[in-house]
Amino acid sequence: MRDRVKAIDPECDEPNLRSWAFEIKRMQADDGRDERAMVRLFAWALRDKFWKRIITSPHRLRKHWAEVRRRRNAALEQPASPSGVSAAAPAVDDRLCAHVDANGVRCTHVATILGIGAARRGYCRHHVGYYED
Repeated sequence: MRDRVKAIDPECDEPNLRSWAFEIKRMQADDGRDERAMVRLFAWALRDKFWKRIITSPHRLRKHWAEVRRRRNAALEQPASPSGVSAAAPAVDDRLCAHVDANGVRCTHVATILGIGAARRGYCRHHVGYYED
């Protein structure tokens, strides 16, 4: 997490890793957050033009959790723009499964069946059956 933040802003202050660890434990114990969900939401926030400047610590991830998750899910549901580029959505060539579960967590499996046209959504073998017509 520290390395990713440093890659975006090399001149940022060195974090207090004890407070980071404490905040992560609070997210798990108090908020019931899963470690994988935290990692995925943090990774998405760092790919987003807006959120990568705001989510610079576990404290800020916890503070903005609901809003970041809501925007990530909205970005995943949006079809790609005609030019193929969307401000908040991941790259058009995103090869991860587009399935988002009831907790708002996106599947991390590689998409085996990619969509065509503007949507270009793909699903892994575990979730492709959910979306068949």
